Amino acid sequence: MVPQSIFAVLPMCTKRLRAIAFAWLATVALGGCFLADNDEADPIVPDTALAYPLKEGRAQQCKVEDDGQSKCEKAQIDRREDGGHDLFTWSSGGDGEQSTSSAKGYRLRKLSGEGVPADTYLAQAIAGDAGSRYLGLLRRVEKGGWEQLEPQCDTLPAQRFVEFMQQGWIFTTPDAKLSDVTCYISRDGLTDARLYAILSAPKGTSSTIIHDGK
Repeated sequence: MVPQSIFAVLPMCTKRLRAIAFAWLATVALGGCFLADNDEADPIVPDTALAYPLKEGRAQQCKVEDDGQSKCEKAQIDRREDGGHDLFTWSSGGDGEQSTSSAKGYRLRKLSGEGVPADTYLAQAIAGDAGSRYLGLLRRVEKGGWEQLEPQCDTLPAQRFVEFMQQGWIFTTPDAKLSDVTCYISRDGLTDARLYAILSAPKGTSSTIIHDGK
C-alpha cells in the first residue's frame, strides 16, 4: 500500500490551488534522491537481470559543465564478485590542489520499451541499507562513452513532480519536507518506460561521461 503523502491532497485541488502549488514547488528545493519502493523484498535490480555493459579495466570519467568544458579523472572499472560494477576514480590534483579518489558500486539492469533509448540501463547504487540505494541511469552516448545520470528531486520540474504524484508514480513519506524530500518510485504498475520517464525528467546542470576501455 502506498504511504499517504503530504502531497496526497493535490488531486483534489482547484485550478487556483494547483497554480499556487506549482509556484510554491518551483521556488522550494526538493532535495533528495530517487529510491525504489520495497527494494528489500523485491529488488528492482534482481541478480537474474544484472547486466555488464561496461568494459573492465582502465577508464576515464569526465564531468561536462554547462559551458561545454570538461574535467576528466582517471578511472578503473572492476566487476564485483557479488554482482555489479565498482567504479574507482582519482585525480592527481593541480597547482595547490590535493589528489582525490572515490569509489562507487553499481548494479545495472537494461531497460526496454516504448520511449526508452537503445543501450539504456537502470543504475542502482550498491549499499547494505536500502535507503542508500539511490537510482540513476546509464546510457550510451553517440560520440562514445556512457552518460551517467544521478537525478535529484530538487531538479525535477514542479509540473512533472505534481503530475507524477497525481498519477501515483512516486510518493513521499508522511513527514517529508519540501526542503529535503526523497522520492520513492511506486512498484504498482511500474514498467521500464515509466521508470525511464521518471529518472530522465529532472533537469541536469552537468553531465558525467564514463569512457571505458581506455
